[in-house]
Amino acid sequence: NGLTKYDPEVGDSYYGWYIRKHPIGKNRTVALLCVIRRLNDFYLDIEYKAQHSNHKVLELSDDYETAIMAFMKYYHEKGNKENTIFSKSQKVRSFLSFCTESLGVRL
Repeated sequence: NGLTKYDPEVGDSYYGWYIRKHPIGKNRTVALLCVIRRLNDFYLDIEYKAQHSNHKVLELSDDYETAIMAFMKYYHEKGNKENTIFSKSQKVRSFLSFCTESLGVRL
């Protein structure tokens, strides 16, 4: 096939080829995309993140930052993994962003 190195286009092409040849369910599709994303991160010298986001980071007041840190500490003490804690904190930030932008709630 003439490939001499990996790049993200190779990963995308492989994904398309694989799902045409091997119909797979949602869980295997997600797993395959995760592997390709990890390869892309490695190729692009980006630290691996369990979940990628194109959302801007919402700057919050000190009170909200303190609350989010307490939230993260709570889940750390419960034994959640760092990536899980980060993901949960991003969901809180996303909710607060929604409240601010869509509902006009002042933070």
